[in-house]
Amino acid sequence: MHEPHGIFGAPLEYAAQCGSVTADGLYLPYPVYRCALEIIQRGLKVEGIFRLSGAASHVDALEKAFNAPPSFGRDVDLAAYDIHAVTGVLKKYLRQLPDPVLPTAFHERLLSIRPEDDTAVERIAWLVTRLPRSHRSLVQFLVQLVAHIQANVEHNKMGPEALAVVLAPVCTGLDQRISNKKPSLDAIDALIYRNARWTQFWEHLIEHHAFLLDYWTPNAAWRHTVHSSRPSSSQSSSSGSTTSSPSPLAPLQVLLSQFEPERLPVASRTSPETHNNSNNSLSQQGNSSNSSNTSTSVSTSNSNSNSNSNSNSNSNSNSGGVVIMRRHQNGGYKK
Repeated sequence: MHEPHGIFGAPLEYAAQCGSVTADGLYLPYPVYRCALEIIQRGLKVEGIFRLSGAASHVDALEKAFNAPPSFGRDVDLAAYDIHAVTGVLKKYLRQLPDPVLPTAFHERLLSIRPEDDTAVERIAWLVTRLPRSHRSLVQFLVQLVAHIQANVEHNKMGPEALAVVLAPVCTGLDQRISNKKPSLDAIDALIYRNARWTQFWEHLIEHHAFLLDYWTPNAAWRHTVHSSRPSSSQSSSSGSTTSSPSPLAPLQVLLSQFEPERLPVASRTSPETHNNSNNSLSQQGNSSNSSNTSTSVSTSNSNSNSNSNSNSNSNSNSGGVVIMRRHQNGGYKK
């Protein structure tokens, strides 16, 4: 098998070790984390974000910068590039993963979940916790990014359906399958059908991003940092629905402070096994979020969940940071 010469096209577990660790303990490839921060900082209110393409020459230049050792893009000035070029290189990175964001081994189990089923969201949330750590971290972080985009949907016009059309082929490997070979007419029909199913899956995931993030990381730092022009949850309906209420408002700088070039401590993670009563706890979180002190209410509503954390979180409790993986001529990627 042809080995990649940089981060693009490298296995996700290697690229994640070359990247950064968030305050929530998510291991991310450096291009993902840098591009996501740039999008959050200046792209959330741009109409057509992720849908519109940047100049190919700019996307190629950014790919070259992120692939270049020893810095792998740490000295690149993303502010000098159009925001659509930034989203373009992020999509290109995800598209070139040898095993897609949602690993191929999990495709049939994920697609077997029918969105109309009452337990569909809970099953998706649980299955994501079973993904390999690097893929699980990436999925959870992309859903966090989705939450920011949805909080500004009045400006960017990228609702669940529009965003799902973009993310479905990029995150499932369909883009790569189509571009790498010329399929027959029958194969094209099959790909169109499969893409339609994945689009429906991602649309459902985006619509329920609040529930998913509460399930995965009930005390995550991201929830206090959504940069939005939408009304706060205390001004919205008190019906208890978790699919449409916006996330709490807080300064963007708090989010940016999660990501530092220095080594970062990894926050303790709640084991997925502690969420058997997720519907009840989620209802309590939804009611608590209407209080004026959002930070306190979220912490209080999840105190029981945190107390049940078990040994599954031990693998993520060590100090995290940048680990440089060097590609050796004969031995592949090594520290």
